[in-house]
Amino acid sequence: MSVGTSWNILRPETVESLMYLWRLTGNKTYQDWGWDIFQAFEKNSRIESGYVGLRDVSFPDDFYR
Repeated sequence: MSVGTSWNILRPETVESLMYLWRLTGNKTYQDWGWDIFQAFEKNSRIESGYVGLRDVSFPDDFYR
């Protein structure tokens, strides 16, 4: 897959769209993809006061630490 950007501004529309697709089709793949995205937000974007966007998602977890 080729991605046009390396940053994440935490827009929830993709996860919401996947939820609707799962509900309409019953295809668990959409539910799994949404859950994977949610878990990635929790792991990589969660801070004490909420969530933060990422400058570059292509670097390892500890690059900016």
